Amino acid sequence: MNTRRSKALREFTTGPLNQLIVNLGGQEGDQWEEELKKFLRKEPCWSNGQVAQVTQPKPKPSILELVSTVVVSATTSKFVAKDKFVVNTERNAKVLISAVWDKLTNWFLSGDGKTEDPESEQTLRYHKLRKSSVMVPSLPNWVARRNPKPL
Repeated sequence: MNTRRSKALREFTTGPLNQLIVNLGGQEGDQWEEELKKFLRKEPCWSNGQVAQVTQPKPKPSILELVSTVVVSATTSKFVAKDKFVVNTERNAKVLISAVWDKLTNWFLSGDGKTEDPESEQTLRYHKLRKSSVMVPSLPNWVARRNPKPL
């Protein structure tokens, strides 16, 4: 006989399914049938009237701490990055941008640039890093600030 078939037959005749069949046909078959039905309905079974309480594992503390949540209003027009990220050091500039680095230009401003269709209202959550981690990516090498200072 094929060894794979014989192994499958042996597992069937000696495994858990076979034991269930034996138990259902045994002296306590009615009880086994009732408990099996409970199990199939995903109800507690074999509990002797008591439901076992599963203890939840303690959640791992996050390396992030929630700082705040900000709701960003919906937009009504298309966002075009190259129209917004313009070097402007005038005193009356909406946003003072003294330089635009190559990476920002390559990622968002070259060609047609980065564009986004109007968006619905969004909720942003920002966090503080509670401890050092090698998994946190480094910040891009660009920052637009009103009062540029060395980082």
